[in-house]
Order: sequence, then structure tokens, then C-alpha cells
Amino acid sequence: MFLLVAFAILGFSQQVTVKFTGQLNSSRYQRLDSVKVTNITRGWTETVHYPDTIAILSQTTGLETISSDADALYQNVPNPFDCTTTAELAISRSSDITLMLIDVNGRTLTSYNATLDAGIHKFEISAEKPQTYLLNAQVGTKSYSIRMVNIGTGCGNAIKYLGGTQDITAKLECLNEFRIGDNMGYTGYATINGNALASATFIQQQIASQHITLNFSSQATLPEVTTLSATAVSHTTATIRGWATGQTQAGFLYGTSPDNLQYNVTATQSLSEEFSAQLTGLAENTTYYYKAYAINSAGAASGETLSFTTTQSASTIPEVITYTAISISSNAATIRGYLQNGGQNTTLGFLYGNSPNNLQYNVTTSQTNNQEFSYRLTGLTPNTTYYFQAYATNITGSDIGDILNFTTTSQSASINPTVITLSATSVGPTSATINGEVTNGAEYTTIGFMYGTNPSNYNLQHNVIAEQTPSNGFSYQLNDLSPNTTYYFKAYATNSNGIFYGDLLNFRTTPTSSQYNVEINFSGLGNNNFNTYAYYFIPLDSVIIENLTRNWTRTLYYPDTTLYINFSSGRTIIDSNITSSDRLKCTGYTTYRNNSYTSEIRTITPSTNQNISLIFHIPYCDNKTTIIELQDCEPITYNGITYDHSGIYTIGQYITARGCDSTVLLDIRIRDHLFTEIEVNTCEDSYEFGDSIYTENGIYQYTYTSVNGCDSMVSLILTLGEGFRDARDGNVYCTVTIGDQVWMKENLRYLPQVHTESNKSDSYSRYYVYGYSGSNVNAAKATENYEKYGVLYNWNAAMTACPAGWHLPSDTEWTLLEIYLENNGYNFDGYIDSDNNRDTHNVIAKSLAATSGWTTSDIQNSPGILQPKNNSSGFNGKPGGENYIGGFHRINECAIWWTSTPNTGSNCWDRYIFFSRDFCNRTNNHRSIGMSVRCIQD
Repeated sequence: MFLLVAFAILGFSQQVTVKFTGQLNSSRYQRLDSVKVTNITRGWTETVHYPDTIAILSQTTGLETISSDADALYQNVPNPFDCTTTAELAISRSSDITLMLIDVNGRTLTSYNATLDAGIHKFEISAEKPQTYLLNAQVGTKSYSIRMVNIGTGCGNAIKYLGGTQDITAKLECLNEFRIGDNMGYTGYATINGNALASATFIQQQIASQHITLNFSSQATLPEVTTLSATAVSHTTATIRGWATGQTQAGFLYGTSPDNLQYNVTATQSLSEEFSAQLTGLAENTTYYYKAYAINSAGAASGETLSFTTTQSASTIPEVITYTAISISSNAATIRGYLQNGGQNTTLGFLYGNSPNNLQYNVTTSQTNNQEFSYRLTGLTPNTTYYFQAYATNITGSDIGDILNFTTTSQSASINPTVITLSATSVGPTSATINGEVTNGAEYTTIGFMYGTNPSNYNLQHNVIAEQTPSNGFSYQLNDLSPNTTYYFKAYATNSNGIFYGDLLNFRTTPTSSQYNVEINFSGLGNNNFNTYAYYFIPLDSVIIENLTRNWTRTLYYPDTTLYINFSSGRTIIDSNITSSDRLKCTGYTTYRNNSYTSEIRTITPSTNQNISLIFHIPYCDNKTTIIELQDCEPITYNGITYDHSGIYTIGQYITARGCDSTVLLDIRIRDHLFTEIEVNTCEDSYEFGDSIYTENGIYQYTYTSVNGCDSMVSLILTLGEGFRDARDGNVYCTVTIGDQVWMKENLRYLPQVHTESNKSDSYSRYYVYGYSGSNVNAAKATENYEKYGVLYNWNAAMTACPAGWHLPSDTEWTLLEIYLENNGYNFDGYIDSDNNRDTHNVIAKSLAATSGWTTSDIQNSPGILQPKNNSSGFNGKPGGENYIGGFHRINECAIWWTSTPNTGSNCWDRYIFFSRDFCNRTNNHRSIGMSVRCIQD
């Protein structure tokens, strides 16, 4: 920031201060090298140079050098920044200074104090969270501030002194005359991407002090790119991040070597100027290198190369859920489970039988990782109920799911299976896995494959029996195959009616290293000449190889675009003489968007295994897709064609002005007639549904026209319960009995008046609704937070808030609740505290917490992990946050309730549970803080 100080003498001396700030692309500060100041009225020009921050103009001449106050806090660079940035503080004389980093709530996060000499001093600023901060400098009795934006995480809050950079000099008084009201012009100069550029000139009549922004946004410059640190790194995935100014397209290059970033991925997310991409399918415990790039109308630029290392997967205590059975017939069914976590080497299976108290049979299935698993039971008795539960076990522990059941159907005539042969997988030189599926759920006695090397042999020459995998799929691994050989196969299934086949497919085994010493793989990469960093894969039609040494030419055709060479025989797969020192000229050919393209020529020597990328220069294309959307509850007729299924249909194609294929699509949406079940459990003695009010338990049906315009039906499964109605406002509260105590299952919602979050008192009652800052009670009650979390009370209000027959629980009553839960099996690690000492073993937070709404946590037995397993006590504690010293905060993270017991001074006891902690905590806080209230019956 530059300052211009002008003195005008009009019978008295008056000072005018003009501050200058550079700005790039409407959102980013740009440090100025200099500012040219032009007095248009009087025809003179002066220049203010960095780091001189004051120019002095006067009506008179011949004065001495004027000592000027040059204190200033310069904008940090870069801004926004990734965790750390630098800022400079200029002081004109030796002074006591204080630098403070302040968050959006006005809290000072860290500070730096020192006595510094006159000069420009440099500081490194670190910020922990992505948000806007204020950096404030106190120099003697004066205060200066700048706004900074952090987009990084994990650095902590710190201010570090880096030393003085240079002295400040005061300008001599200029000989040129200036008077209030003169027309002035200001032009900024800055170095951007290595180029010296001028801002737009700002012209006005100068009559008062002013802060002027000099805008460089009209300059077409390359984007500034910063590669940010990777986040969410696991054993197979990671999110890589970048930041750029003025970018229209962004992405990343990455690979396992910093010298060969062979993969390109386009950014899929954008937040302001930050972008990111998620990488999947990575190798475990491997270091990957990456750099961000960005493109705009001026061209492409890239950031520095960073790295991350994937983790090594490890087993954890498994968490398993039993799923409902599917594909149930008279003598078979598929039982299912879901492994939520467990890692590698986890054994999965099911216990089942005819009684829920005697699951006498045990079956295991293939190991999986964080996904569904299943087992096909056969030989069952028709019209019989079976009970089953999933289990999982590894070296760290075991888990079982709930016991579910299914009933086999009555004996009926069998239907014939529909068999599909699926493509082979995991094909190697001597092995392959062949796959099939029975798609119609029919019963069968045997499943398998016929295979061989002769497709004309109807039965083929080999038969193998397969084992079923989930969803009626099956597979078989073939071994001892011949390398570089084509095999044919088809799936089959048998039942009492005969044998039923799928289609005949084939695969080809790969060559072995003994067959060929060198493999040269060719692939195509497209580039549009618009971004030199951005490449995308192009399928090759063919590759022409010219041996310049031996004067022969051969062609490889898709899909076999790999050149195999055995130097011992001097032969290749294309049957031509060759040695490792021959020079091969390689040219690729492809058809892309109905146009033919020829790649750049690559000349190689076949001395080692190689992956050769053939580059195609594809003109930038403006492909366009026009979508026509039509919706109805019944089949739709368009241009004489009737569509009875939802889908996207191509109804027209055309060529754009750039010769690119474009398409017209018809988006047909046949809306469903909806049939919905709604299960309602309420404490009310009646329930309004549709146009009716129901006062008895039962199942009620209601037909209506849904938002999609179709006739739909809802079935209401209604259970009316007992609850307490507050006569003051009509609110109804469900209750729960825990031990000898009767508690409300909901936070209190009594709201006689509402206050803003900053209106606090330790003497008078205060009522708050999280996130609401007005004074209208009805508007506050209309908010989602009021309905879900109730009201936040200071302690004075909490003491009188509960309705007649109820009261605010004391610290002792809360202790009795905790002791009961600890002594009666509600500790979530299974420990039962038998000595009535609540401090011995308190792992009850999860049993008190509601089953949803919490911030996710990975801490074992905390409310934020496996939330559907919460609330075993029925207490239903919801994370409504609090109104703390700095305002509302920690919603979805904590539930905190007042007790009626004072502590010392103005503090009172409370209880809270936190999303990432496994215990119910007893603390004390100032009575002005807003907390939830949970009433207990007198």
C-alpha cells in the first residue's frame, strides 16, 4: 500500500492523505512497484516508488526535508494463501509493536510483541483453519489492519519474525504546487508473471483524503498457480489440490516419479479459486508426485511439484450388519451382510438355523473389504422359516449383526435358469478367470463352464464346476493354460429340466517373458494445442513400424498394439528380422470425431521394455449437446414415436462450425405412481394425515397427487404414545424412564421471549435459538434449529423454564443417571461398573446420544462413529451446540445441559457429550452461557 500526503495552503494548512492498493482479477491483492501521480490541473507528474511510502507536496518552496509518518501494514503475499504467508510492517521510528491474528469471531488466536527499529520488517503468518482472518498491527498508539484469506489446513496459528528488509526514507518536499480541488490522475505499476504492467488510470478531483484501488483486471496474464498439499490420503485414494487466479480450466499431472508425471486428470471440484481432484486405484505405501496447472486466454501455467505417500492398509476391529435375504425360493435363498470396516484378512460368514436361539449351521464366504457379501443356501425345506446373522472376525476382534429371518416358498414347478457368459478377467500367460451369471433367480443344481481352444467343437473339450458368488454370479480360475493362445468358453447351469448355456466368448492369454525379451506398448494421447500440459487418451486404430536399419515396414492393428521381440531368434510377433540397436520409426493412426488423424513420428531403439505415447494434435472442439426434457405419468409420444420407459434418446446429430460432432438428446422421464410407507411413532394422542385426524393405532391409506403430478398412495403405519403436554405453549414432549428417574426425551422448547446471541447476562433470564439473531418469537420458532434442538437458556432462565411437575435436574440427579447407566450395561465397551463409583468407568456418551446429526468421528465408542448404534438408553441427546462467549458454536459437535447446582462465584455445574469423546463430562461454566435444558419429573 502506498500513501500520498499533500499539503494545500488556503489561508491555513490542510493535509490530504491518499492511500493506494493494487488489485488483480477483482479478488486478489497485487503489490505495487510504483504509482505515477499526475496533477492534470497544473500539468506536473511525480512518481512514488516502493518502499518509499509518502510523497509530500506543498504550495511553497525551499522547505527542509519533512519527516513523515510512514507506518503501514502491507497486504500479505500470497493472498489467499495455503497455511502460511508473509506480511511486511513499515515503521518510521523505533517503536513498541504488537501483531495479532484475529478470527471471524473476533478472538485473538496468537500475537507477537517486540520493540523494533525504524524500517520494513517481515513476518511469517501461519493459520490453522480455512477462513478469513484479520491481521492487526499496533504501532505505539496507532492501529493498522489487513484482511487475509487462508485456504489451507493443519499449520497451527503462529506469527514468526523473519527480520528487517530495508530502511524507510522520507521524500523531499516537491517543488510542484498542489491545491485542494485539483484534478488528479493516478496510475499503478506492478510486475506480474515477469511482465511490467500498468493499471487503469484513476482520475478524479482531489478534495479529501481517500483510499484508491488501482485495478489490473483488464490485463490478460497467465494464471498464477500454487500446488496445495494433498488431503484424505488413504491406502488407495487421495485428494490433490491446487489454487489459481483467473483460470478457465484446471487440472493436475501426477505419477510415481517427479521427472515423469505421466498421468493427467482434470479438476472435478471448484471452490472459489481452489480446485481439486480425487485419485483412486493407487498403490499402497507408494510415493506419488503431482503438480497443479491452470489455463486461461493468455495460456497455461503450472505450480511446483509436491508429493504424498499412500498408507499401508491394516486390519481394524470389524463392524458388520446383517442384510435381508433375497432370491428366496422353495429350497434356496441368498443371505447377505455388509462389512463397514475390517481391512484385509477378515473372515466373513453366517450362522443360520430353524430357531433364533439355535443357529447351528455355519458357512463362510469370500473375504471382502468394506462392501456387501453373501452366501447362497440350497437344499432348504419348502415353506419353512430360517433365522440367520452375519459375522466378521480378524486378528483384532469379531462382530456379529442382528438376527433376521426369511421363509421359503411353497413347492412349485421349477423355471429354467437364464444363463449369461461374462467376459474373462485376470488374464495372464497361463491363467484366467472365466465368469457367468444366472439372471432370473431360477433354481439350479450345478453351475460351471465348458472351455477349449476349438470353437467349432460344440461341447468344447473341458468342463469345470463353479462355486457361486454374490448375486447369482459365479466364476472359475483356469490354470496351466498355454501362453499367447486363444481360448473359447461358455457358462452353463443345470436343473431337473436339463442343461442351459450362455453365449460363447473367448480370451487370449498373454505371452511369457521366455517367449519375448522386450515388450513395446503403444498408446495414443490427444492434445488440442490450447494447453501444452493437458493430454487425454486416444484409442489407436493402428501403428505403422518402419525399420530404418533393415528397410522393412509392418503394421500393428487395434487391439494388439504391443510389439513383442525375442532377440535370441531375431524374430518378432510381426515376423521380421530385428536387433536391439535397430532404429524404428513409429507412427500412429486414429479416427476421432469421425476424422482421421496421424500422430507425431517417434523414432526408438528396441533395447528395453518401453511404453511409447504417440501424440495426436486434435483441434479444439466446441462439441455441443442440446437436451429436450419431457415428463409425464404415462408413455410420451414425440415426433410420432412413443416412449414408455424413462431414458435419454438420441434424436438428432449435426456438425458445428468447427467440424465437431454435436447431438440433440431427448430426456424422457416417465414419472412413477408412488407407493410409500410412512411409519410414525408420536407422543401425541392424535395425528393429522392428509385430510384426516387419527386417534387410534393402525394402518391408514391416503391417495394424493404427488409433486410429480401422478396419482400416488401413502400407507401410514401409526403408533400413538404417551407424552407430556406443556400447558404454557402446547408443546408435547416424549418421556423415557431410566432407572427410577423419568426424563424428557427432548430438549425444552419453552420460549417466552428471544434474545440475540450477544445479549448476555448473569443476573437476568436470557433465551436463544441457535443461529437466530432477531427478537421475534414466532420467527425464531419457525427455524429448523428450534424444532430440532429446542431453546438455549442462560442459567437464570433455565432455573424456571421447566413446566409444572418437572424441574431442572441437580448435579446429584445427573450423577444418579450416570451411575445407573454404568452399572446396567450401557458402557459402550461392555464394562459394568459394579462399585457405584461413576468416576471409575464412564463410557456412556454413545448410549445418551441421538442416532443421527453428529459430526463424523473415527474415535471408538464416541457418538460420531456408527451413529445408528447410539441411544441405547433412549435419552436421545441431540447436538444443539451452545451460545458461548464468542457467540453460537459447536452445533452438531456437542450436546450440553445445565444442572440446577451452583459451583463457585458465577459458575454452575453442567453435563456435556462431545462427538469425538466416549464419556459424559461434568464441567462448570459461567451462568451467562446459553445451554440446552433437559427436564426431569418431580
